[in-house]
Amino acid sequence: MSIVAAKCPCCGRDIGFEENTAEYTCIFCGARLRTSALRSEVLSGGNASSPRPAAETLARPHTHSQEKPREQSGESSERAEREQESLSEEETALQLKRKAEFKEELKKTVKQIDDMRSRKHKLQAKLKTAKGLISGGMGAAVIGIFLLVLFISEHSTFGIIASIVISVIGGFTLVYSSVRGRETKEELKALEKSIGEKKEKRDVLIGRLNKINKRLNITHGE
Repeated sequence: MSIVAAKCPCCGRDIGFEENTAEYTCIFCGARLRTSALRSEVLSGGNASSPRPAAETLARPHTHSQEKPREQSGESSERAEREQESLSEEETALQLKRKAEFKEELKKTVKQIDDMRSRKHKLQAKLKTAKGLISGGMGAAVIGIFLLVLFISEHSTFGIIASIVISVIGGFTLVYSSVRGRETKEELKALEKSIGEKKEKRDVLIGRLNKINKRLNITHGE
């Protein structure tokens, strides 16, 4: 295969390339050249040392003047990364502090919910007792009235007195249990409202903690 002699349009030195080669890289300056342009120049007898159009030169080696800005740019990038890393550490410390505060507040809120639930169970038992006393007082009052009518018809003084006592006790129990039952219901209703509010606060705190954990995991993989 024949070798075509030419001059590199970038450095002006004598070069040679194989005839069927489409591209050639100068062994002196490293420029990538299109051999078709070099052939036309040789055939036309033009000045091989004159610069060729940019389209005929595929690539040229980088000079030191081109590399220097990149080095400076790399240093600036590293400095910016160090500054960003410093800011990230400060932000991490702040997030960890907030996380500790939220955890402590969540712990107190959960304890308050547990205490209110325990109180709720006691109120429910108290309300159940009050309902039982209401039923018993109503029954005693009815029985006392029935006996009172019966003993009045028999003219039994002792029976009349006993039936009156039973009716009074039954009526007092009925009224007292009804009042206490109503108060217990109102207290239980207010307690349930407070439990709901504490649960909402608990959920908010859990959401904040999850948000902080997610942010720390995404940023630092912790």
